Amino acid sequence: MPTGYTAAIADDITFDDFVMRCARGMGALVMMRDEPADAPIPERFEPSDYHLKRIAEASASLIRLAGMTEAETEQAASDAHETAVAEQAEAIHRKDMLYEKYNAMLAKVKAWKPPSDDHEGFKKFMVEQITGSTE
Repeated sequence: MPTGYTAAIADDITFDDFVMRCARGMGALVMMRDEPADAPIPERFEPSDYHLKRIAEASASLIRLAGMTEAETEQAASDAHETAVAEQAEAIHRKDMLYEKYNAMLAKVKAWKPPSDDHEGFKKFMVEQITGSTE
């Protein structure tokens, strides 16, 4: 599972950007570790209508399902199964591609020569972030 440091690897983040992202969790930048660089804070938070919409959708779905014939339910189950199998195959493909990206970034981190001995811990931190995200 990706961490806040490794999630952007999926979006082909550059090595330099990965280094700076990890730097936010260390030393002088540690107070910035949880802050997005460009996220504005809203003046006011409005209540969400998410749950009201989900209740309406669930009610409509229940009415539709209750009105189905046995043949329709069997077809719907078959269609849902085929969709689930296709989605699972796609999810496996996405995870395989992501794993390759993580390994490519890990190779770059391991090949990086820190500018000083003081940065060895930083390099170790970056390796831990990637390996922890691929476990």
